[in-house]
This record gives sequence, C-alpha cells and structure tokens, in this order.
Amino acid sequence: MPGVESQGSPTFALQWSYRSKSEARVPSFEHLDLYRLKSEEELEAAGLLDLLWDPKTVVAVEWLSLFPEIETLLSKRLSVLKIEIEPTSDGRRRYSVSFV
Repeated sequence: MPGVESQGSPTFALQWSYRSKSEARVPSFEHLDLYRLKSEEELEAAGLLDLLWDPKTVVAVEWLSLFPEIETLLSKRLSVLKIEIEPTSDGRRRYSVSFV
C-alpha cells in the first residue's frame, strides 16, 4: 500500500499493525488472523474485540467466519467488505466480494 510501511504476514501472529505516513487519511490499519483462536473469550482477552469497534481504525480480518455472531454484529453496525476465496475443482480459486 502506498504510504504504509510493510510488516509481513500475520500467519504466526494474531495481529499486524500498519501505520500510515499520513495519519490524517488512515490513522491505523490492522490485519488480524483469527484462525488459531478457539473462542470469543480468547478474542476478547487478546484485545481484538475493542480493535474491531475502533472507528479510527481500518481492520482486515482473516477467518472472521469462525465467529459468526461477531460477523453478524459487525455487519449490522459497520461497513463490512467481505472477500471469500474458495478452491475450485480445477485447482484454481474463486473470489467473491460483497458488502454485508
């Protein structure tokens, strides 16, 4: 992303933070990977629930579908762009993008 310092992939971390060089436009961009979390309590203990509700933060979440009740709450209160990636029978990937 232009104007944002790269941090790598959060594959082995729950969260990566990206700070904008121009905080006036996007103060903070957070990338969360929820795959290894087992419960909403773990999500809350890690401080990630508060982060999801921060109006000054743009958050990209992998594996939000593991927490359908949170996904539903977010979609009712915020603008959520959902990107789904599914493997196809010929070894390719199908992408679908929707607002929920």
